[in-house]
Amino acid sequence: MKNSNTRTWTWYGLAATLVWIAALTVGAVAFVAASEAARARGQDATFLQEFLGAPLFEGFRQDGKFGVRPQWGLLLLVVVPLFATVLFTALRRRSP
Repeated sequence: MKNSNTRTWTWYGLAATLVWIAALTVGAVAFVAASEAARARGQDATFLQEFLGAPLFEGFRQDGKFGVRPQWGLLLLVVVPLFATVLFTALRRRSP
């Protein structure tokens, strides 16, 4: 007899998880790239990291210090996976 409390991975659960992992990976890579570009530069400058045209992070070097500022495109890395998760959940409820 199968235990009804045991849940297995379904296509929609796996798809939603993969979308979130991809978004986190893109964000982490953009953050590291902006930070490394700012650190490697010897003079004051800014370095924009984009993904599909949306600015994610802006690396900067000013007065010998470097850092990274978030940009508006970073919201897309939260909103897109959130909508995908809602869509996959809605599809799950419709399927038998």
